[in-house]
Amino acid sequence: MNIVVIGGGKPGKFGNDFCNRARSEGHDVYVISHKDYGTNDPKQIVADFNDVAEFLEKFKNLTNHLDKIDVLLYNSNGHSYPGRPEELQSTGSSSVAQWEKALRLHVAIPHAIALESLKKMTKGCGIVFMTSGMSYDLKRTNWTANVGYAGFKGMQNHLMIGLAHHNDKEAIVTCIAPHFPYDNAEKYSNVLNIAYEYITNLTEENNGRIRGIWDNSPKYMN
Repeated sequence: MNIVVIGGGKPGKFGNDFCNRARSEGHDVYVISHKDYGTNDPKQIVADFNDVAEFLEKFKNLTNHLDKIDVLLYNSNGHSYPGRPEELQSTGSSSVAQWEKALRLHVAIPHAIALESLKKMTKGCGIVFMTSGMSYDLKRTNWTANVGYAGFKGMQNHLMIGLAHHNDKEAIVTCIAPHFPYDNAEKYSNVLNIAYEYITNLTEENNGRIRGIWDNSPKYMN
């Protein structure tokens, strides 16, 4: 398969581990990363996540020679504004620039590259977004300052549902909501395996759905 991963460059993290496993199983993997990790791999490039037009152009250049994109994985989970208690207090102030930065990262870029990817997709190809339980748990009492992250992940959930039901290529569009316990190698390996198998074996059952992936998680969150 031709697999394109956004955010798969950092060693020791899920995105990079996913890419390494996919390569080891014979898949052709293309990566757009936030930073240059010195791989010297022509299939792994760096792009500015603050510039939608530039990002889309680099995506096109990276995938231009491909006749088909089998899977697009948008694995970007950067900090989003507002995300700190002081940004929600009377002594703070609202930053439109920071709101727009978060919107570009979590919504505008995945929307743009999803539409571009669809041009090279057929029935059964897949688009996978990464979401968080914070985006749909309105009763939580932890991580309550992470307004931007939770909110924009919620928008990404709805983008996923819209694409799932209205894309014109019969592609499968879904989200995964994983928890990666990096401090526990056995548990992390289990979560990585479940996420990998889910992403590389998508079916119609997955379309428009959020798959929870952590210890004792229900299969679907919607």
